[in-house]
Amino acid sequence: MEYMLLLVGDEKADAELTEEEQMRIIGEHGKLYERMEAAGAHIYGAALEPSSTASTVDVAGDGSITDGPYAETAEQIGGIYFIRADDLDKAIEWARQIPVSPSLRVEVRPVIPMD
Repeated sequence: MEYMLLLVGDEKADAELTEEEQMRIIGEHGKLYERMEAAGAHIYGAALEPSSTASTVDVAGDGSITDGPYAETAEQIGGIYFIRADDLDKAIEWARQIPVSPSLRVEVRPVIPMD
């Protein structure tokens, strides 16, 4: 089964990290990627640019485009992993290995195949 691990946290808190702390976290993500690859669990992963770079399209309404995220919140989506896991418990085990940054939470959600 496939799962999405959605990394949610406070961009402002992350921005306050020192460059050394940021590089350490990035390195830890690289090590996690390698472990997932070795286990055959990794499908795709990416960090996202800040939410200020987002454009939101109102597809249910008039199709208008708004700069920025859908809603002003204290938390933003910072990255994603798509993984393979036997079940939710194994997906949660992978989520628990994601490198910690300030206020980070990981939403684990099953993916519905599109084919």
